Formats: sequence, structure tokens, C-alpha cells
Amino acid sequence: MLHDRGRLALIGAAAVVWAAAAHFGGPASSADAALLAALHAGQIPGLATAARVVTELGGWIALTAATASAVIWLWLRQRRREALFLFLVVAGARLAAAAQKHVFARERPDVAHLVDVSSASFPSGHAANSLVTFLVLAVVLSGSRSAVGLAVAFAGCVGISRVMLGVHWPSDVLGGWAFGLAWVLAALCISDRLRPGAAIPLASPRRKG
Repeated sequence: MLHDRGRLALIGAAAVVWAAAAHFGGPASSADAALLAALHAGQIPGLATAARVVTELGGWIALTAATASAVIWLWLRQRRREALFLFLVVAGARLAAAAQKHVFARERPDVAHLVDVSSASFPSGHAANSLVTFLVLAVVLSGSRSAVGLAVAFAGCVGISRVMLGVHWPSDVLGGWAFGLAWVLAALCISDRLRPGAAIPLASPRRKG
């Protein structure tokens, strides 16, 4: 279980990673360009198809459906604080990620886009929103380390798929992950402060009964 000191340390580290990705990545970064070229799946149709399937896990339809289902289930089971926490954290993250795109207005990679995109590049909304949604679902519905690890792995696959599809620089994805992690940890810290006696744990098994 991570207490406030551990969470704050991770938030600080994530903020540094986010800032580095925002200011040093993108079209001017040779490292971004090299990694994008290595991962782009344009010449491998089967890999591109797999990336399209994986990327849908981080799309708004899948994430909205998962969030709405969990919120309704929690509400019906009288776990209304957790339902509200889940909704606010996920919805807030989506709005914050969209706002960042408008602020940075980074251009998308100048390579073949294997899926349609319309917004700015930084940060990756799929990377940020999938990490936030999967991680909060794991914390609220399970609280186990294995569930948290699985959530991070799924979000990792979604983020990598965005680079494979040519619609994001690697730093966009890294920035999205960093933002998502910091957002969830900050939300947990705030939740604990507001209701110390009913804290929502991170990676701590929920007791039965």
C-alpha cells in the first residue's frame, strides 16, 4: 500500500517526466523520430491490425462503457462514495488531457496514420485516459497488486499501439502515462484527506466481509 509520502514522490517523478516529454519531445526530437520509425507498423499489415484492435481498448467508447458500468454497479451496491470517486477522476482526467492538447497544439507525426485522428498530438489521450480508467477501476473494484499491475499493462499496450499506428510521437504517449499516473495518485491523496477514516487504498487487497 502506498501512503502519502510514496504517492507524492511518484507524483513528483511523473511531473518531471511529463514536463520533459512536453518540452523536449515531438517533431524536433531525433529520439522521438527514431523510436517512431522503429515501432511504426505501416509495412506489417498483421501488426497494424493488431494495433488497431488494442487501441480501441483506450478509445472513448470502450472506456466510457467500462466506467459507466462500474459506476452503476457500485451505486447499486451502496458504494456510492467509490462510484462518485470513479466518475470524477475519470471525467476530470479526460477534460484535463483535452485541455493540454489545446495548450501545446503539437503536430502529429509526419508519417502514415493508420487510423483517423483530428486533435493535437500531446499528450496522447488514449494513453492518459486508459491508464486513469484502468487504474481507478483496479483500485476501486479490487485493490489488489495484481489488478493494478494488469491495469498498467493494458494501458501500456494501448499507448504503444498509438505509436505503432503512427498517430503519436513516443513522447506524447510517455506524457500521457505520466499525467495519468500523477492524476490518479493526486486523487487518492485528496480522497484520503477528505475522508481519512474511509480511505480508498492503492494496491492493497480489499478485505471481505
